[in-house]
Amino acid sequence: ENLTGLCPRSVWVTGSDFVGNGSLMVIPCGLTLGSHITVVGKPLRDGDGEKSQFVMELQGLKTVEGEEPPRILHFNPRLKGDWSGKPVIELNTCYRMQWGTSLRCDGWKSRADQDTGNHRLF
Repeated sequence: ENLTGLCPRSVWVTGSDFVGNGSLMVIPCGLTLGSHITVVGKPLRDGDGEKSQFVMELQGLKTVEGEEPPRILHFNPRLKGDWSGKPVIELNTCYRMQWGTSLRCDGWKSRADQDTGNHRLF
């Protein structure tokens, strides 16, 4: 069945609309093979007034009444660092309500001669 009219090629939301909707954005029709997500986030300020971090989580649909929807992906760049005091980007996945091993990479700015991965693969 052709659902093109019901399933847009892209969706976006402004920050104020996002916050007004409980910091939740629904992706109509879900994701398919080859789908990608681009997040533009503004880090929250910590108690010192410095920009510190933001969190993005990809959640599945709520399937069981009384339980939280499953978290599929957790992405958390920490600009001021975590317990190490160094900037870090944390990434984790959850499958069948079990978190995997957290992946962490240094959050230092890339040099001009480094590949940042900011390109599409065809």
